[in-house]
Amino acid sequence: LEQLCGETGDRQPTPLGRAKALTCTSNIPGGAAAQLVRRAAEPWSPFNHDLFPTSARKYAVALLHIGLLLARAFAVAPQS
Repeated sequence: LEQLCGETGDRQPTPLGRAKALTCTSNIPGGAAAQLVRRAAEPWSPFNHDLFPTSARKYAVALLHIGLLLARAFAVAPQS
């Protein structure tokens, strides 16, 4: 159960490891906080966009716009 819930057997578990263990066990107080820690540890996505600092969110939006512009600039017209 420990490996399924995120514990690695380390002597000092990380906050993420503890959060995984808490969310893996039902009826434990702090479940919402543990879910927040797990969500914050994930790579950026629209689901956790609000957890990143404003500067990081602005940077992510700028990169998405640049990616869209590049995709349009180098798009190949379909052959008929």
